Amino acid sequence: MLVKRKWTFFFLTTALSLLLVGCSVSEEEVIDYAEGMFAEKVETEPAEQNTETDNFDLYLPSFATINEEDENNLLIEERNRMYVLFADEYMDMPKDIGGLKEKLNIEDEPLILEMENFDGGDTFLFIKPYDHGEGDDEDSENYEVVIGFNEMKISSILPISDLAEGTEEMFDIVRSAEKSE
Repeated sequence: MLVKRKWTFFFLTTALSLLLVGCSVSEEEVIDYAEGMFAEKVETEPAEQNTETDNFDLYLPSFATINEEDENNLLIEERNRMYVLFADEYMDMPKDIGGLKEKLNIEDEPLILEMENFDGGDTFLFIKPYDHGEGDDEDSENYEVVIGFNEMKISSILPISDLAEGTEEMFDIVRSAEKSE
């Protein structure tokens, strides 16, 4: 059953990715996809770890490289995307959306704020439009994405065209990541 679900998810993801590449992507389509992907990822097994660093064991996509590492952070580059993985062994995951908003200092209503507490851990997905600073191209549609799983958190700024694939890769990375002994 799990294998069938993985193949179904793979084909749906591939079809959606091709659809998103082939045409303009609306914010609503991305939200629908991300919410469905969140529900699916929570129920699947984490990706198998394939990378060991001084401080972390984790899964990295095939084109990803580690640019920097310190005791609690990894800066990961994958194609044109940058991800920051952060380990906080003292992070207490709030048990409700209100507590999560407070923990993440969320003032405005995000596009997506999903949270799931389950036996295998606690996870959340947060997506909101990126607040452009001075000098940024304000015409581009970029989004801040933060995904947490237990004591790990990964974040990135992604254009709408990369949101589906980037968010999925971030889930795979953060769900597999563990601090090295």
